[in-house]
Amino acid sequence: MMALVVVLSLISVVMGASPLMEPYNQYSFSRYTLKNSPAMADWKSLPVSQIASLGTWRDQSFMLLGGSQLFLFTNGTFVDITRDYPGLQITNASKIVTWGTDSVAVVDPQNIYFCAHRGQKCGQLTVPLGSVNDIKHDASLNHVLVGSENALYVFSASAPFSYKRFDFGNVTAIATDQHGMIALSTPGLLWRTLQNGDYDSFHFWRTPGLVDDTPSSLAFDSKGDLWIANDVCINVLTLDLEFRRIAGNEGLPQANLTYVAVDNSYPNQETIWFGSVYGLIKYTPTLNSWKYFYGPSALPGSMTQGQTVYQVVPFSIPGSSLSYIAISTSGGLSIYSERKMTLLDKALEMDAYMQYFRSPVAGAHPYVGYLAGDIGLQSFGNLSSWVAQSSDNNGLWTSMYLAGECFRYSITKDPEVKKNAWKYFEGLEFLVNVTGIPGLMARSALYQNEFPQGGTWHHSKTYPGWIWKGDTSSDEVCGHLMVHPLVYRLLAETAEEKARAYRLIDNITRYIVENDFQLIDVTGKPTTWGRWDPYNLNQRVDWYIQRGLNSVQIISWLISAYATTEDPYFLQAYQELASRQNAYLINVVNPKIVDPQVCFLFLFFSCLVFIPTI
Repeated sequence: MMALVVVLSLISVVMGASPLMEPYNQYSFSRYTLKNSPAMADWKSLPVSQIASLGTWRDQSFMLLGGSQLFLFTNGTFVDITRDYPGLQITNASKIVTWGTDSVAVVDPQNIYFCAHRGQKCGQLTVPLGSVNDIKHDASLNHVLVGSENALYVFSASAPFSYKRFDFGNVTAIATDQHGMIALSTPGLLWRTLQNGDYDSFHFWRTPGLVDDTPSSLAFDSKGDLWIANDVCINVLTLDLEFRRIAGNEGLPQANLTYVAVDNSYPNQETIWFGSVYGLIKYTPTLNSWKYFYGPSALPGSMTQGQTVYQVVPFSIPGSSLSYIAISTSGGLSIYSERKMTLLDKALEMDAYMQYFRSPVAGAHPYVGYLAGDIGLQSFGNLSSWVAQSSDNNGLWTSMYLAGECFRYSITKDPEVKKNAWKYFEGLEFLVNVTGIPGLMARSALYQNEFPQGGTWHHSKTYPGWIWKGDTSSDEVCGHLMVHPLVYRLLAETAEEKARAYRLIDNITRYIVENDFQLIDVTGKPTTWGRWDPYNLNQRVDWYIQRGLNSVQIISWLISAYATTEDPYFLQAYQELASRQNAYLINVVNPKIVDPQVCFLFLFFSCLVFIPTI
């Protein structure tokens, strides 16, 4: 993926595409483990061992309740501000809601605390609430609404503090909007007021029904539509009381929803965030755009037991118009943030990673070049503990990165770029030379005598002491025959450099054609995926889904080889496949039959960018 970013970014320079320099919003995550949890490299640690609740603060940051303390997130750190609210008592069962400049309400099963301003003593009411499920502020009437296992409690948020109890039973979720509309859920029921601020005018809908399951969380958007998260799907109750359903067919990547929040960071592009038992979801309705985040790159928590998201809190940073989200999970806290960057910025950042992880093939003999591929980490999350590993797709990943460097050099003419690129070309060249068969490339190669577990390995006859991985796939051929024409036209400048790229284009393509459009392994048999012949693609039912994709592959390679070598041999092979009998030009009309493989289609077409058609 890293290499593909570089290719996609830098090819637009050559093609004169303006998006290269157009800024866009790039997201990232800062992850925090719970106090006393095992340390993670590049992760920070929270000052608490349990997160009780999160709340926004002035829309500029967020507060965190944990243990017996209240923290404010400031300049990337958590500052203990408990003493700024005298009289405030906090437990791990507390929940918080904030409004205005400094106003805070904190509730636990026995008490509610009202703190109007930092530095002033908090007011306290003792009320036997029971377990608290949710707390929200009604800005239209300055009320604090508490949903507990027993009832809905509506508190006046200004002195003298008072409250009313509404016997709905177990109130599992609450939502309020800026005009005083209220919605809440109880087991098997969804409730919404029919008039703003009127707690006696609730209308209800039973679940399942128009709402698929008991809501786990509720939120109003700026239009007054109610977003309803539940275990099955998303339901939306519009302002005119119509229901919509959003599930997998509509793009929802994960159900088992736990939380919903509305983010208004961007004008005219409201974003709806959803927590799930299995990660975080971002939905932009105006674009019908979904993003799904799961795993340690985004969230702390166990991937095997689920990364449950408990709360999602949008907030802002003074002076920034970008989006920030605080996410509490079963394993800690994550902060989603965005920054402005261009595709060129991203390409250069990715290239810096490539340089950081760069190593000679198998860590030995630099003269054979560099390869891109998989790395392992000896310590979880610690990039400095990386070790090089062989990969089934060393050739493909290296080709994609090298393509980006070819485009980059064609524009910059930077000798350091060429020097770096040529080392990766030598790595690809070595993968062909190590097999001892002109035109057959290895998946990977290692400087050792013992065969690793997995795959089919062979001792090299041309490079004693080396072993190479066979049963090479079509993916590897795609990479080699995409990038070598680019090396020939954009990177190679001397006659000797061009000859080396020419030799690889000619040998690989000729080897496939000579063997009846198959990639023959050192065993004398076709590799599992190296088949482009008419029998396999046009007659075998079990190869039907590869028909369009593999036809595009071989047709593009033959065109490219003929344009480079001007050898009629490749033109005749093209004409054979394009004939009425074989009909490859019909096959290519539908290259995406089942498995899209869009990145591979890009690779085939990119090798034709600078050459005429036949």
